[in-house]
Amino acid sequence: MKKFPPILFSLPVIDRLQLPPRAEILPRIESGELDHLDFVARVFNTAPNTNHYAFPPAALGSFASSFEGQPFLRNHDTYDIASRDGTILESGLSDKTFIQTIRLSTRRGMTDFVEGKIDRFSIGWFYKEILCSICGTSIYACSHAPGREYAGKACELIFTEPRGKETSAVNAAAVQGTGIDALLQYVDSCNSCNSMQIPEITGESPAVINVLSNPAQASARRKDNIMSDPVTSGQTPATTDPALAQLEANRQAAAELLGETQRQAALDAQLEASNQVLVAQCAHLLESGLSASRLPEVVQNRIRKTFEGKAFKAAELTAAIAEARDEVAALTAGQTVRGPGRITGVWSGADQLTLAVEDLLGVQRTPANKDARVARLSGIREAYILLTGDRDFVGGSFPEFALGDTSTFPVIVKNALNKRLENAWAKYGAAGYDWWQKVVSVEHFETLQQIDWLITGTIGSLPTVAEKGEYQELPIGDNGETSDWTKYGGYIGLTLEAILRDDVRAFKRLPDELAMGGIRNISAQVAAIFTANAGVGPTLSDTGALFNNTVQTTKGGHKNLLTTALGTDLVAWRAVEAAMYQQPMHVQNAAGMYGTGKNQAVKPKYCLVPMNLKGAADDLFLKNWNASGPNMVYGFVEPVVVPDWTDATDWAAVADPAILPGIMLGEIFGVMPQVVLAGNESDPAMFSNDESRLKVRQFLTVGIANWRALSKNNVAG
Repeated sequence: MKKFPPILFSLPVIDRLQLPPRAEILPRIESGELDHLDFVARVFNTAPNTNHYAFPPAALGSFASSFEGQPFLRNHDTYDIASRDGTILESGLSDKTFIQTIRLSTRRGMTDFVEGKIDRFSIGWFYKEILCSICGTSIYACSHAPGREYAGKACELIFTEPRGKETSAVNAAAVQGTGIDALLQYVDSCNSCNSMQIPEITGESPAVINVLSNPAQASARRKDNIMSDPVTSGQTPATTDPALAQLEANRQAAAELLGETQRQAALDAQLEASNQVLVAQCAHLLESGLSASRLPEVVQNRIRKTFEGKAFKAAELTAAIAEARDEVAALTAGQTVRGPGRITGVWSGADQLTLAVEDLLGVQRTPANKDARVARLSGIREAYILLTGDRDFVGGSFPEFALGDTSTFPVIVKNALNKRLENAWAKYGAAGYDWWQKVVSVEHFETLQQIDWLITGTIGSLPTVAEKGEYQELPIGDNGETSDWTKYGGYIGLTLEAILRDDVRAFKRLPDELAMGGIRNISAQVAAIFTANAGVGPTLSDTGALFNNTVQTTKGGHKNLLTTALGTDLVAWRAVEAAMYQQPMHVQNAAGMYGTGKNQAVKPKYCLVPMNLKGAADDLFLKNWNASGPNMVYGFVEPVVVPDWTDATDWAAVADPAILPGIMLGEIFGVMPQVVLAGNESDPAMFSNDESRLKVRQFLTVGIANWRALSKNNVAG
């Protein structure tokens, strides 16, 4: 049998509290006559706990009092308002124990209290940072493991500047000694509480539980109970009460006698509870699997009887459904199955969990699984528990209680993040951030060797070959432009703390942020080609700037730089169009010089403008200039806004990269950022930091293949 980490359970004091008779109180609660119910409870102490959490001793007093006014919940569910049953009226510290007066104000809360369900407690808190008790540094920077001993001292997680967040009723508290000390009062809505007889706590002074109808008197009574009353504070009474002393002695003796028996009982109870959870999960898997199988009802009932009320693995159910499908297929062979009688695919438990996680993170479904019916997850925390069985969040794998393992969970999350990243990439691209896709040529590579970009248009025409003449070598022009690779990225820490916080919005935001960062990264690099070096671009291998006004017969001359504003007519555009059309092909002459080839005869297709010139560009190129349709005369020139440009007057022109590639974008693993897994149960990050790391990377290079495809207008400001 797998050993679980020890869990400390409370020794509740409620077993010596005579609760009000149900027959009298429950009808008053149900009818709304009973307004609220107050009680005093010990909710936390500084003894060692199973989570290895601790707080600075100097902060305990302010920490305890900071709970006043905070909500009283059940099971630490801070997201669902239905989980709240009341409010913490007062809270204080007494002999290293947090004593609180709690007011129950909901029907469910008062009913559960009267029925004895609310008797164990746990606290939740805010904090500034978490320090290691061994080395005093952040737990994310040290290698000590919580709970492990170093030089005889156990490592604990110290929460600095703690502030009260909430107190919860729980079934199994991690801190020993929580429980109820006194029932103070219960008040009806018609102010008739003076006539109600409140039962006393056995062996204690009746003054502790007197009904207080005056609000000021009640507040004073509560404060006295918390801060000074010996029954709740654990102090020795000024006047010895033999019955009270004997009661306290019996309680302490019971705690000592329980010892190992109590711990073993706790483990047995936990195992039983875990088995019940597993059976419940299997029941859900059974019903969803049978529903998706679309097997005949009689066959579904047979499978249901086999698995109902039992713990089983998803593979066993999948195999049983597959066998049933084969059986149905054999029995109906030769028949035409129509409509609902058709046997369709089945989604396994792992498939359904994968879809559930993707639904939780807002991933758009594919056509293949758009009709799959899966249960809705409440949060990333539930997904982690279902996949790993790690209900105590120790960072381990408990396969007997899980539908996966610690490696399955980050893999499913990684795949979901990649899919959402792809959706976000398309969304941001549609918003205009993928403008560069129109003007660049994307090329895939397998290695990180420096790239020599190829150039087209280096053979002006094929030479004549005489009859029986010898073929001559063609003088193919050499480009000479190269590019080096750049790696971008980082990692995302998928910590147990993040899972415990159950911040689904943060998980949804990650791929959107990565998509935005990746697409804007490429946008900035391509835009910088036009703005580098005060707007003339990078220096090319021929020693000339990318954009210059030097004639092409001179080394480094490109004659692709003008200074005319875009204007309200087509004069400036026609000048750019003529200049690009008349650019000589990259043909080498006998003297080894370039720039003497025939016209390349390519017109620009895209007009690149800053946002300030969008209106002017739209007026020039998108209006219906004649009856043939919009922009027919000018070859469907498309204005493109460059979001990274800040100069309000400069603009550029680019040829169609499918005809004349000018700007090149190289990639190895794709242009989108890639989320890869770097975490499993044996990795150092998981062992030391309770963290699975999702690495994000992007290998890219941007370069120039042919300056003849580009033109720039630097307009004086």
